[in-house]
Amino acid sequence: MTEPFPFTVRPALKNRRVTVMGLGRFGGGVGAVRYLCRHGARVTVTDLRTADDLAESLQQIDECRLEALQLGGHCEDDFREADLIVVNPAVRRSSPWLLMASEAGVPTTSELNLFWQEQRGKLI
Repeated sequence: MTEPFPFTVRPALKNRRVTVMGLGRFGGGVGAVRYLCRHGARVTVTDLRTADDLAESLQQIDECRLEALQLGGHCEDDFREADLIVVNPAVRRSSPWLLMASEAGVPTTSELNLFWQEQRGKLI
């Protein structure tokens, strides 16, 4: 697939271990996964739902080279050993998995926050 504009790898993301928590049945995490992969991150996708539940979203990230895909449950290492966690908006902030990441000193962010960080111009 040819991109309409060339992407520059963001040094802040290159080779960083990023866990995307919640791919979502409606594609809530798809944009984040694509963005992170294009910028050289080592992306792990984790979701409590199964591959059957997420078939449409999985199809949309088929071209992405993922470090790991954890479906039907989460793995502690994906939260304790990541450099960054990108959290789907549908995930409750009280999630014990996010608490685990916080206790391990792993920062969390959202797909929207990734967008804001990328903006260099004045936003009105």
